[in-house]
Amino acid sequence: MDRLLMTLALIFSSPAQAAEPPVKPVTIYQCATAEKQQVSVIRLGNLYIYKQGAITPQHKPDITLVKAARALTWQGKRDKHQTLALSFHQQDMHYRLVSDAAGQGHYVDIYRGEVRQRHMSCLPGTIVDHLKYYVDDIPWRHS
Repeated sequence: MDRLLMTLALIFSSPAQAAEPPVKPVTIYQCATAEKQQVSVIRLGNLYIYKQGAITPQHKPDITLVKAARALTWQGKRDKHQTLALSFHQQDMHYRLVSDAAGQGHYVDIYRGEVRQRHMSCLPGTIVDHLKYYVDDIPWRHS
């Protein structure tokens, strides 16, 4: 567990919240890309942590964004949970993770403003996808 997750876990398991069990991190989305990048979203209590970085033995992310569920948005077919897109915003950057159970694939698009800067397809066999179980905590945005 890296330092950020450890710090957040300590905050959530402080004596003020001793009546509740400690919060454990849950990986809700993860994959490796052809560009040798590891992308993941981890839920820790009401926080969602986006990490992206080169696949190395140290697994140190180049990008780490920590957002409350209310600061995220998702799009998709709410009734069927077939295609979901989870979005993290940081200043003029927008990180959009797509989970498509209907067969179109899993990928990450990175935008600066409205212009797509990068498209990274997830490699089959590296995908962990549990987004459909967590979207009810996140505000929905009509596409």
